[in-house]
Amino acid sequence: MTGAEPTAATDLLLTIMTKGVVESRAWSEGAHRQLVSTLVAEGALAEDQGFLYLTDMGDERLSHSLQAQVTPEDHDGLAAFADEFTSLDAEVKAALTAWQRAQRDSDPDGQVAAIERWLDADRRLADAADRSGAVRRSFGRYLDRLQEARESVLAGQPDRLAGADDNSYHNLWFLLHEVLLRSFGRKRRE
Repeated sequence: MTGAEPTAATDLLLTIMTKGVVESRAWSEGAHRQLVSTLVAEGALAEDQGFLYLTDMGDERLSHSLQAQVTPEDHDGLAAFADEFTSLDAEVKAALTAWQRAQRDSDPDGQVAAIERWLDADRRLADAADRSGAVRRSFGRYLDRLQEARESVLAGQPDRLAGADDNSYHNLWFLLHEVLLRSFGRKRRE
């Protein structure tokens, strides 16, 4: 990425992609109205029965846009970060699943152990990001949102860890993972 922010169209496509479908009315009013109209007219978004969703063309456009933001000089450093993120992905997901189970089972020791595992993986992600200025320039806004979610959890808002909210740590992790995968033309592992 060049350090420049992704375009408003890329951000909008990414947001709708992560949600799957969104109500047209919520996105066809206000600041996004013209952009949504343009993206529908261009075929990147489709509107059906009051809902918007990404078309195949929009999905491809999103991937190309994110790939185009990775500059040749930053590619290797960013790819190394993406590799490290991928290795931490299973650890974070396992920790969050363990936390949810421990919470469901009213197991405070299990909750603490899961939080410790999650915080360890999160710290290692921050360390990986700090090794390259390119990572902060390119993915800093996603990393900052993860840090905000982590701080909220530690301040006593456990729903910010794995809740359904767009700003939960889990959902922000998913978003960063998607951006990294698309930025390097990779596929999600099952």
